[in-house]
Amino acid sequence: MRVSAALMRQAEVVVNELLRFDAPADQVVSAYFRKNRNLGQQDRAFVAETAFAVLRRKRSLESAAGSAEPTALVGAALVRVLGSSGRVLDGLVDPELVAKLRAASKDMPDAVRAEQVEEVITRVSGKLLERVALFDRYVGQGVEPGHRSLAWRLTFRHAERTLREREIDARRTDILKALADELNVRQRTG
Repeated sequence: MRVSAALMRQAEVVVNELLRFDAPADQVVSAYFRKNRNLGQQDRAFVAETAFAVLRRKRSLESAAGSAEPTALVGAALVRVLGSSGRVLDGLVDPELVAKLRAASKDMPDAVRAEQVEEVITRVSGKLLERVALFDRYVGQGVEPGHRSLAWRLTFRHAERTLREREIDARRTDILKALADELNVRQRTG
């Protein structure tokens, strides 16, 4: 789905209302959709999914974005939680935010091949890993000479139940540790 400026603003308005914590989140979102009946099914799904992603990961998104503003949180949620490429945000949010969010990838020596990283990710993730996809590559300012920054989107799924956030966080921690230990690949922090 292509994200338009208008759709981003809709998500930002809902996030702003949710962060007041005046009512349960589902009631706030439902009331917003009743007031804005012109939103289509896909638009409502995007707004709701983005808003709830912000609520679930508010602290880590604030840290990643360096701001608690709804615009920054929505952008961070799209990249960090919902797996959108940072390019989706080009022209929609502050370019500095896009650069900061893109930096949340893995710095790796040029000698390490992407396939090696994917092999470690697949082995450590186990049966819950449904898909691993490289979606961004960056070489330039902020990346150590002789290194490049690559970003992967990982999709985890259990056939019989919903995965808990702590399960995914534990897999992520295990993956990062294995990558650092085995290939000297580390997550970028800035």
